[in-house]
Amino acid sequence: MTDDSLRRRRKRRFVLPPNSLIAVARESREELQIQIAAGGPAVASFGWNSIGQFLFITAFGTLWYCVARDMGWTPLVICAVLWLVSVAVLCAWIRRLLESVHLQLLQDRLVVTRKLLGWRRTQEVILGSTPSVILEVSEWHGSTPKPTLCVKGSDGEARFGKMLNVQEKRWLVMRLRAFLELDPRTNLFAEPEGQADS
Repeated sequence: MTDDSLRRRRKRRFVLPPNSLIAVARESREELQIQIAAGGPAVASFGWNSIGQFLFITAFGTLWYCVARDMGWTPLVICAVLWLVSVAVLCAWIRRLLESVHLQLLQDRLVVTRKLLGWRRTQEVILGSTPSVILEVSEWHGSTPKPTLCVKGSDGEARFGKMLNVQEKRWLVMRLRAFLELDPRTNLFAEPEGQADS
């Protein structure tokens, strides 16, 4: 099989979902660069929830403080704590709305660069001899798991892609695994604690 036919077969196998936030920036045998754009439908829904929570807590807190002013500092302290939590959620939404992620995967390491309003944070993970690329459930929304992509190496791990949809996360796991020549049949999700040894 020639290099050209192998490349065509690989591209056919890794078709991005429509309207994806992911783009392959550069691909060779030595390096794979992937860009994950900021925003997306999940961020928009998170944003409306954040704004609604902020406005509700602000209105409720103001009203409660005006009515219960005779109770001393208690209503003010409770309202201030709730308001600070809603501001933190609003800031998390703004970060997710504007932050883009650039992945540079080499055979021996992964470099994750996050860009937000001109600021740049870089994280490097040395992959070692037994890297793993999996989806880990970091939080739940009701009874629905919210997985995050996790690349584990010999000196740590990198997590990213929380706001991508399920198809994009699966595509990204399979693409990174193929580049690292890991077994694609391995379970996409991490083993729950305690079951990995049995």
